Amino acid sequence: MVDLRLVNIKFGESFVADSDIILLPYLQAYEEFNKTFKSLGSIFRFVSGDVEKKINILKGKLDFASDNYQTLTLMIKFEKDNDIITSDSDNGCRTLLRLHRALAFVGRFLAAVVENEDTENISGVVHKAYLDTLGQYHSWTIRKTVGAAMFTLPYRRDLLANLGCRESDLPVLIEKIWDVYNLTQRIYELNKILELK
Repeated sequence: MVDLRLVNIKFGESFVADSDIILLPYLQAYEEFNKTFKSLGSIFRFVSGDVEKKINILKGKLDFASDNYQTLTLMIKFEKDNDIITSDSDNGCRTLLRLHRALAFVGRFLAAVVENEDTENISGVVHKAYLDTLGQYHSWTIRKTVGAAMFTLPYRRDLLANLGCRESDLPVLIEKIWDVYNLTQRIYELNKILELK
């Protein structure tokens, strides 16, 4: 079961006073939240596997050149200065950008769970959250596959049980997710690398 308290703590540790993102706690938060995707059934395991792959790429970079990958700003500077962004398809900037885009989905996904307390079947609102975020970057085929997968989502009460928290804890986590998301977005915008392919 996912420990959302730990996710909240780690995202909080990654956020440096509105100026930078520390990568290790960011990855640790994501690693813990990824258990949610695993709990949503076999159709979501591809999402979980993709997230895990991206986390491992970034952890490998942290292990290999930790001084250059401590924070988002350091990573971007290092990879730009050394032309890694264009020469390495698994560069840290592109890999983290994919996780960043997925974080918008996570924020909207959790908000949909909180905001739709009168709806047990949340597949429609979660699908809308997907289309508004990650769906913008996916092909038609992937969007249709994900749309079908949404019908396999557990009911709201079962999902909350899988999350292992009180519903009243979610707004604090959602706020933390958006703080981290917005700062990451701003750093990518300042460095003009939001459109990495």
